[in-house]
Amino acid sequence: MAICVLAAVRVFVFSSAFPFFNNVDEQNHVDLVMKYSRGYWPRERVERFDLAAGRLLVLYATFEYLSVPQRFAGGVFPRPLWERPGFEARVQEGAALWAQRFNEEAHAPPVYYALAGAWHTLGGWLGLANGHRLYWIRFLNVPLFAFLVWCAYLVCRDGYPGRLELRLGVPMLLAFLPQDVFYSVNSDVLSPPLFTASLLLLLRWYRSDEARTVLGAAVGLLVALTFLVKFTNIALPLIFGAALLLKTRQRLRDGRGRDALLAASVALFVAVLPVAICLGRNHVLFGDLTGTGPKLEHFGWSPRPLATVLAHPVFSPSGSWTFWDGLMRTFWRGEFVWHLTPIASPLVDTFYTMSSTVFLIAAAAAWAVRSRPGARARVAGAEAPTGVHATVWASVTLSVLCLAGLSVAFEYGPTSHYPSRDYPYFVSGRLIAGALVPFLILYVDGLAFLVRRLSRVGAPLVFVTSASVMMIASEVALTRHVFANPFNWFHLP
Repeated sequence: MAICVLAAVRVFVFSSAFPFFNNVDEQNHVDLVMKYSRGYWPRERVERFDLAAGRLLVLYATFEYLSVPQRFAGGVFPRPLWERPGFEARVQEGAALWAQRFNEEAHAPPVYYALAGAWHTLGGWLGLANGHRLYWIRFLNVPLFAFLVWCAYLVCRDGYPGRLELRLGVPMLLAFLPQDVFYSVNSDVLSPPLFTASLLLLLRWYRSDEARTVLGAAVGLLVALTFLVKFTNIALPLIFGAALLLKTRQRLRDGRGRDALLAASVALFVAVLPVAICLGRNHVLFGDLTGTGPKLEHFGWSPRPLATVLAHPVFSPSGSWTFWDGLMRTFWRGEFVWHLTPIASPLVDTFYTMSSTVFLIAAAAAWAVRSRPGARARVAGAEAPTGVHATVWASVTLSVLCLAGLSVAFEYGPTSHYPSRDYPYFVSGRLIAGALVPFLILYVDGLAFLVRRLSRVGAPLVFVTSASVMMIASEVALTRHVFANPFNWFHLP
């Protein structure tokens, strides 16, 4: 509980410090949240920004993400519009311009926007307005992140009994992880808590000796909701399908076929129905199942010809390392820029990439060693159940392969800046943030295997504590100027 509170406070402080609207499409997501809050699910092929959202975009947006001070008079960024007399006319003029722009995220899966829209409505009932209600949308991340840390603890406790270094180390690393997507209005923030909660319930349902039809239906619903937050959470439906088959086969062998088939049918129906409705709607309205057609056209992406797939640089040693290195950097610390420069430390980024590589290799070696006959009692972490560990590995592996597959799937037009023809890689770690807890489990597991001769629990926790201190110290040092920004929550009138 103490770690959950620390995590919630950290997310609240940094969410308050960063002004609107960051470089990770925050303006698009805010517009969608406001649309959903009034009960509107975008249905036009080309969706424009709302005037109400455009007004907030003009009034509360800082230039400091995507510009440099030298572009302005005196080398100083403009002060907030609300400090100037007669600003309302300028706001309305700017809002009208925003209302002509295409929202590229308009046809994204709906679950996050429905939840955030309800939260936005609650803020209105509480009397919040303008900038404070805008930050209220961000503050939804605070309970979501605390819930994520709690679920991470439960997954480690239930899945790896006796592994104190996992039960404490994973939540601690997660609590201080500087992934800046949690300081933003962005649908990716909902993937980790739903993905982790799904794994927790899936573990309990799979281990149950009874049919547990209601629990199976709950698992199916959570899996569907997670997929309908971000299609890059595809690893979870695949894992759920495999678990459903294995559990049904096991119960059929035990002579409980009727109960097994009923439970499996209910779980599958509950999982498939919401997804089928959403994908079917996309196909009817936009001509493709995912609804990404208008976005691909806007950015100038086209399917890569099958004959040229193997020519993609990700299949070369240098290209695969470029992909992995870029992914690990953004997976740990996010993608925010400030004055057009990534908020990052090259030294700390190197630590993220190298420690992730070494510890995941060590985790794979540990699993191989534990699998040897007679070796289980001698190896740290021998209590790790094979099925649980396989699920954790599948979550991480399938998620990484998903982004690699997306990198290969398209050819990028001359106007696409990311991915681009020169850098044809999807390395946005937030897109697979659902696998965050499984990744940290493998990270700490590999660490524990490497230092097993020193101490099974003490040495890993000392390293995790040191890494947590380093992460929060680096984050504070890198973002110290953000706290003084006149557009952030601390300075709102």
